Amino acid sequence: MNCARCEELFSPYYDGELEGAQASEFMEHLRSCARCKEEFARFTESLAALRSIAGELKAPQVARSVRQTLSAGRKDRAARWHPLSTRKRK
Repeated sequence: MNCARCEELFSPYYDGELEGAQASEFMEHLRSCARCKEEFARFTESLAALRSIAGELKAPQVARSVRQTLSAGRKDRAARWHPLSTRKRK
């Protein structure tokens, strides 16, 4: 296995999609190639960092906040521009 092919297999290996001979060949290349071993370590560290960030974002709460902000903005614009609005314009 060459380095380019090894790098193509980072994600499939990490996701548990490699089996048998292909997984063995991948691991053997990592054991024998310091550069690919280092690159794979960076790859896994990057994924761990992304998961950490994603967990902190709490997507449902962020989505709810965005919807509320957008909804408030629509109501404000509607009140400002509606011809029968009782709200004073600035």
